[in-house]
Amino acid sequence: MGLRNALIALANIAALALSGCGGEMPAQADEDVPVAAPSAEPEDETPSPNVAVGNLAPGFAPIAFDLAGSSWLVVAIDGKPLSDRYSDLATVHFTDTMIYWQACNHHEGLYVDTGPSFALGRITATLVACPAQSPDAELAQVLGGRPLIASNAEGKLMLALKGRTLTLSQIDSRYKNVAAPPLEAGPFRIMLADGGSRPPVLSFKGNNFSVWMDCPAAIHGKARVSNGQMRTSDIAVTTSCDSYRPTAIRSFGTFLSQPLSIARGPNGELLLTDGITVMHGQQCYPDASPCNYATKPAEKAPGT
Repeated sequence: MGLRNALIALANIAALALSGCGGEMPAQADEDVPVAAPSAEPEDETPSPNVAVGNLAPGFAPIAFDLAGSSWLVVAIDGKPLSDRYSDLATVHFTDTMIYWQACNHHEGLYVDTGPSFALGRITATLVACPAQSPDAELAQVLGGRPLIASNAEGKLMLALKGRTLTLSQIDSRYKNVAAPPLEAGPFRIMLADGGSRPPVLSFKGNNFSVWMDCPAAIHGKARVSNGQMRTSDIAVTTSCDSYRPTAIRSFGTFLSQPLSIARGPNGELLLTDGITVMHGQQCYPDASPCNYATKPAEKAPGT
């Protein structure tokens, strides 16, 4: 399995954990094993999650994500003027870490820059009963689908998936940034598919980080978080952890060894991405109790 495929598989790693239950960690001394950062791969092996270039209108060309601090009016959906079917305004707003969009209902949530696009975290919305012609569903589909981003000479923006586009025109309205809790205010539960009631717990202290994953500091190293980027070094994975998911631990260590984009929300939400795989997390702050299991001895899964 290639590196990228292995990382993508982290999003559905329960199957890996189950297949690893019958195996055991290799017999090694009680020591840590350094994790080498993966070597660069050719760009053509890591395409944008949604290749929709053929869906762009004439005059639009793909661009990298550069939307933080901007606001947009939705002027067309699938090339058809929105005003022909919907009398109210539909708008999309980006702060440094949050996205907001307003049509019939108001939606908001955390996003993270993936390079050619952006990925969303959990979205909350008002629950007004909307008429059939409201564009809420189409906006949610495109904004939540890691769309291709394109612009034209007029400064308009097009967000494209296969079979669906939004055309946006920039407006002056702007949402303010809302500060996230301090990075060291509390650890983060990382929502892997196999985590169950005890997902990995990522903690930061000074220039160091550690991950509880069935045992303390199963993964640890140095980390620098600045301007939406997380850079790690000196990462090691313990070989003495009595875990039912050693494959997941090694894969997560490899993920953390890469250059990552990081976004944190005002309610402790966390997103980490290498541009392909997106990890979701939640800070145990101000209530630390959801992470308390990480301070207790871990139990192996039944039957392992």
